[in-house]
Amino acid sequence: MVTVTFNKFRLLSKCEVQEDELESLLFDLKSEVKPKEGGQLEVEVNADRLDLLSSDGIARAVKGLKGKALGEASYKQFSSSYILEVNEVRSRPFVAAAVLEDVVLGEEGLRELIQFQEKLHTTIGRKRRKVAVGIHDLSKVDTKVIKYSTLPLDYKFVPLGAGKLMSLREVLSETEQGRNYGQISLSEGRLPAILQEDGQVLSVPPVINSEKTKLTAETDRLLIDVTGTSGEAVVQTLDILVTNLAEGGAKIGTIELQGGVWQSTPVLNHDALKVELEYIRSASGYEMACEQVVALLSKARLDSSCDGQTVSVTIPPYRIDILGRADIVEEVLMAYGYSRVDPIDFIVTKGGSLLTQTKLIRALRDLAVGAGFTEVFNFVLVDGRDFKGNSVKLANPVTADVNSVRSSLIPGLLKMLSKNQKVGFPVKVFEIGEVVLADAEKETGYTNRTMMSLATIDSKISYEQLQSALHAILTSLGVTPSYTRYDNSYFMEGRGAKIIIDDEEVGVVGEVHPRELEFFGLTFPAMVAEVSVDELLKLLRTP
Repeated sequence: MVTVTFNKFRLLSKCEVQEDELESLLFDLKSEVKPKEGGQLEVEVNADRLDLLSSDGIARAVKGLKGKALGEASYKQFSSSYILEVNEVRSRPFVAAAVLEDVVLGEEGLRELIQFQEKLHTTIGRKRRKVAVGIHDLSKVDTKVIKYSTLPLDYKFVPLGAGKLMSLREVLSETEQGRNYGQISLSEGRLPAILQEDGQVLSVPPVINSEKTKLTAETDRLLIDVTGTSGEAVVQTLDILVTNLAEGGAKIGTIELQGGVWQSTPVLNHDALKVELEYIRSASGYEMACEQVVALLSKARLDSSCDGQTVSVTIPPYRIDILGRADIVEEVLMAYGYSRVDPIDFIVTKGGSLLTQTKLIRALRDLAVGAGFTEVFNFVLVDGRDFKGNSVKLANPVTADVNSVRSSLIPGLLKMLSKNQKVGFPVKVFEIGEVVLADAEKETGYTNRTMMSLATIDSKISYEQLQSALHAILTSLGVTPSYTRYDNSYFMEGRGAKIIIDDEEVGVVGEVHPRELEFFGLTFPAMVAEVSVDELLKLLRTP
């Protein structure tokens, strides 16, 4: 739940209801309200209903439930004369912007707008890492061309609230925002920035705005910029902001983008969803006619139609929480009124059960412990030097020695063994955990895999010392592994093997090369093995 506070009289006036009625209506919207001191109302909103984080968004939904405004809200739009030139910003590649005219704020409206901005930062923005919002007084912007680029750390401007000219380096070290958010998008000694055409800074996302475009209670024209690492989240955030402000009477102005992902923004995306009428009846428990479903969706501020079998729904840009047919049923029930739904007895006839993967991991863990191995846990974030370029490098590591995501469990086990060479031999350890591997078929270029690694160190060691234990573990699962010679950088020549099950490679086992022993600070011979839990799971599922 996300908690937002509003001036009671402002919220009730916008919703055109009394306080007790508002409480009932917000309950139907899966929200709760309680009075606070100083004439404030505290509203707890579901984290997926970002459109309810401002009083205008709540008013839009409440008016629908009351039947005062039906179907999707429409807003006045115009093409502004502003242009946003987008340059390459690798650490924060996506940007969108819009202008708004005829905005009415006042002191309470300004406080609420800043609250709305910060709540978006902490929800869809993931504390500004995924999305950051800059809101400016448009009347203080001097050029029609705005630029999105990067700046060196010696570039100077007057940050919001600082009262003096500061370099970006000083902002990062001397301001609270700089210390909290400065490292998020810092890359190669440069930070993203929204600039006027003449080079004056408007904002340094995701850190801080400029004093130049500071908002006041009298501000009636806005420039909003949204930057981030997810294009979808960036356009969704801007759409929610501008439509909520437009609900309060503002006019939405589009900005032309040059060099960006979109030709102009806001995008104001509409999605379409088709749901079988029978599914709505079955899931809701009510035998509703086509016309009743359409009428209820209209109260939920959704446009829809029904041909007798299928309900076609248009999803507005501010309703990013609606993803599938179950969400449509929920909208129908909210418009019908949760307080009117008759509860029925529900008997659970089947208990929960573990995932097949969890069962396999637990079995592997028990078998490894039974074979005399001790389980260890290492960090997923690692020093890339231990992987010799084979790990996923972080763009903005917090520290120099934690700069990558591991691509194997083996280096972690070898480092752990190097710190336990003075205990009684043999030392036998294992770990089950996730690694990240390159995958060209994935959108991100990488994929997560669950692996199991075993390692042992002794004064004298042989290939069979680990291979026999691993073989016993695998055969106990009901599979029959075989082994073929395999040489790589980790293993001594002729002392490594691929693990094959049903003609599929599932892992490797071998004696660690002296070069690797020296690299990890090991003075005794060691054996390692690594098996893909995901591949084992596939094989065990195959009849």
